[in-house]
Amino acid sequence: GRSRYGYIAGYLEALKEATPLTLVLDAGDDYEKGALAELRSMGESTREMVQALPIDLRTIGNHDFAYGEEAVLRDVLGSRHPVLASNVHRTGEGDSPFASFVEVDIGCAKIGVVGLVASGYGSNDYPSREPFDGVFEQDDRYEVVLSELVREHRGEVDAFIALNHIGYGADLELARRVPGVDLVVGAHSEDLLPQPTAMRRPDGSHVYVVQAGHWGLTLGRADVGVDLRDHTLTIDHYGIVNVDASLPY
Repeated sequence: GRSRYGYIAGYLEALKEATPLTLVLDAGDDYEKGALAELRSMGESTREMVQALPIDLRTIGNHDFAYGEEAVLRDVLGSRHPVLASNVHRTGEGDSPFASFVEVDIGCAKIGVVGLVASGYGSNDYPSREPFDGVFEQDDRYEVVLSELVREHRGEVDAFIALNHIGYGADLELARRVPGVDLVVGAHSEDLLPQPTAMRRPDGSHVYVVQAGHWGLTLGRADVGVDLRDHTLTIDHYGIVNVDASLPY
């Protein structure tokens, strides 16, 4: 009889109180996950709950476009936290409501965050290159988009995070091929990784890839160190948190 959102909120609020230097990231697909209340309200019930969570940054997922342009704009423009979609552009008139890059200060460390979004799906349930709702156009040249953003902003920050909604396989490819990214927080393929995938690139730099499952059943928690001298990030400890009645509500 208790909402899983309440346990997620309780855990995150307690974590932020105990550890103020905490960055809460959401990699998308909060919408269109089977809740009858959401369907009947055209996404409004989910929007209100997502906005009530203590999220710092969110990347929109392909399912989050399900209820059309007006619902997307209401969600993004009314959000208390920035919403990333670095490779999505609005067609026609009007500026894109999404952020392509966000810089966050965590203590004395400057963290840069970008977010890539997967393509939509047509009525046949296959990936489609058509714009979301005919309005939001997605650029699937992930490596090109990410490389340009790293080139533009890497010198401004101490660590660089890609908060992606493109799937684990695509995240691994980008981690290998795009130097300058320290951490990839992923979604879309809904993998539950008990430990980060740590990779070393040919240039000697390293990167971590993490993903924390689906349906709000689990959260991923990483205790991270940032070296301000050589601008590198390390994960000192990582664990999966089960969202259940053991958490504060």
